[in-house]
Amino acid sequence: MGTAKTEGALFEQAVANLLAVSSRQLVPTSADDPFDFAFEDVQGRRTAVEVRTGSTSPAYFGRLAAKSWRVSGKVHALWLVTPDEPSQGRLFQFRKAFRDHPLAVEWLGSTGFQRRLGLEPLPLNSEEAFAALGAAAAVRRLPVKHQHSLNLPPADSSRPWAYMLQAAGSSQDLAVLMTLESRLGRNALDDLPDAGSAAEYLRLGAKTEGVVTLMSDLQNFSTVVRVARPEDVTDAMARYYRRSRDIVQRHGGFLHQFTGDGLVALFGYPRASPEAAQSAIRAAAELRLLGDEILSGLTERMNEDIDTGTRVGITTDDIWALNSAEYGIEPAFIGNGLNLAARLQTLCAVDGVLIDNRTYNSVRHANPGLVRSLHPSRIDIPADYVKGQLTPIVAWQISPEATAQFAKSSAPTELGA
Repeated sequence: MGTAKTEGALFEQAVANLLAVSSRQLVPTSADDPFDFAFEDVQGRRTAVEVRTGSTSPAYFGRLAAKSWRVSGKVHALWLVTPDEPSQGRLFQFRKAFRDHPLAVEWLGSTGFQRRLGLEPLPLNSEEAFAALGAAAAVRRLPVKHQHSLNLPPADSSRPWAYMLQAAGSSQDLAVLMTLESRLGRNALDDLPDAGSAAEYLRLGAKTEGVVTLMSDLQNFSTVVRVARPEDVTDAMARYYRRSRDIVQRHGGFLHQFTGDGLVALFGYPRASPEAAQSAIRAAAELRLLGDEILSGLTERMNEDIDTGTRVGITTDDIWALNSAEYGIEPAFIGNGLNLAARLQTLCAVDGVLIDNRTYNSVRHANPGLVRSLHPSRIDIPADYVKGQLTPIVAWQISPEATAQFAKSSAPTELGA
């Protein structure tokens, strides 16, 4: 199946997919939630899920119990989910760490987790199995009208995901819908009549005006990776990818791609939005909070002092959407706004947000109060500092302090809602 890091990332996603397949009502996670997932049962009781693919030592159990106190008044139970079933000795150490803890805690291996969800266990022993499970989860997440359009056979109540596995990989419509769901989120697909209209919906081959591009990355993350334990990096980045995807899509963005420790997102695409610039700034502030959480979780286990943080560049310009797939749909984008966003991200103050003049003025006219609260400072960037530009560029720096204050005042706290 590949390296331990690859297997760990696959297992993290498998847990998410199993929760989706079992129709658990997931609660969106926020920076205040220390765990990977949370879901509600029919009585409204919440269960937190912690996924661990690395070592499970008594020290880890102690850290897990300590952070569990942060949500003890908000959730009813905690599940620790690992690829392998726990040994009796490890299970004793786990229970000892949670002695007198108010949460109902369980440690579940892959098989036990699936049974706990009411599913017939699927052996997760190959990339093909993970891919099939991913397709099954994608079908579950689709709006009902798209599920019906796939013409799947009736579900077997004893194996609620098996019928979807039979269709997985054989339907081009399913592949298209999976691509769109991963980029836009489930709710956005309500506007799509059917998979056959996806190219038109995405405006492939056409220009879209006034698209806001957001690019972010974690500074010096390659240095962090060299120092940190591989299993810690795997766990941290799995959480980063999940949370950042949710942040972008919750603010109406199109997640174009992850770039290692960064991402590229578009706002006001494929449908224009008068609030695209504001949405991008709000998403950027939440990404800053997320970066703080991810990085602090890694660096607190190091002696090395590494200068790191989140940098975000935001621009507004026209883009052209193209289809890079030989079969199906895989959107790709070109345009000066993407190039400039990459340059602004590089020039941005660490833990701040650097926006171009078009984005600044769009927000200033639409929401003057927001601009005043952010206190942006104008900077003039020489053309030779911004590769690909023919003239100097006017940009506006939102300071790390203003970004943090704005992020904390506007970020959601769903788990404590």
